[in-house]
Amino acid sequence: MEPPKLTDLYEKIRYPDPDYHLVIQLSRTENNFSHHHEPQLFHEDIEVKYVLSGILNVMIDDVLYTLKPGDFLVVNPFAFHANVPITGQSFAYHLIDMSPDFLKDQGIEGVDLRAEMLQKHRKFCSVIRGDAFLEELFLRIAAEEASRGPYWKKVQIHLLTAFFLHLLRFYTEEESKENRRREALRACALIEPALNAIHMDYKEPFTVETLAAYCGLSTSYFSHVFRDATGKSPITYCTEYRIRIADRILETTDVGVEEAARRCGFHDTNYFYRCYKKVFGISLSHRRAMTEKSKQEKDQ
Repeated sequence: MEPPKLTDLYEKIRYPDPDYHLVIQLSRTENNFSHHHEPQLFHEDIEVKYVLSGILNVMIDDVLYTLKPGDFLVVNPFAFHANVPITGQSFAYHLIDMSPDFLKDQGIEGVDLRAEMLQKHRKFCSVIRGDAFLEELFLRIAAEEASRGPYWKKVQIHLLTAFFLHLLRFYTEEESKENRRREALRACALIEPALNAIHMDYKEPFTVETLAAYCGLSTSYFSHVFRDATGKSPITYCTEYRIRIADRILETTDVGVEEAARRCGFHDTNYFYRCYKKVFGISLSHRRAMTEKSKQEKDQ
């Protein structure tokens, strides 16, 4: 049996409201009566479980954690994870799935979890125990979800803000170089379909949405992993690749500038000239003059 493709292990969290990237599930119960182990999946969101009863065993990036009632499990964005079944055991928990952009999108100033975690290479501790303040905040979040009284969403958002600020203050650590290396390799594999599309059909008018669709990823996650792998945004990478192909055409054929630009997806010659200068740091006419001068020096 062939191993699964990395894109097959990407778990897309389904949010009922496309503008409200938060899901809270209360008293979720799972029974582990099988010896079959689930595949380790990953997603771009933050997942928090609060164990209510039973014993929860979870594998996160090849590390096994055992949690008891009152313990918190935090799954960081892009971490491989899966429950590990124990015969005859069942467990119950409250669950939060939340986009790293959620609090920022809800207008909470100064709290950008994506920037804190992904750009600064920090992550939350996977297991948290014995924090009464954190437990009180979480149970109040759950209570608002259960009651849905007046202004419950606004109250819940502020409780979530306090919860994650507490995590940022006391329960973060710097991501290891090994984890960063694994994420970079993971990113390269995930964006391979998009890279193939750009390299094969570079004249096509790609958008971030169409490239993300090739990889089966959300646009936000695709943009993040693409920049991780290449150091550039998808559109910048695509534009630079087109410019370099056009430059090669101009250097090796008698095709004119307008035709070379058209072959590479540029239908505005002035825009092509601007992009060319941005990529090479000099104008096309200057670069061609330098190339011609180099050829003449070699012929002498």
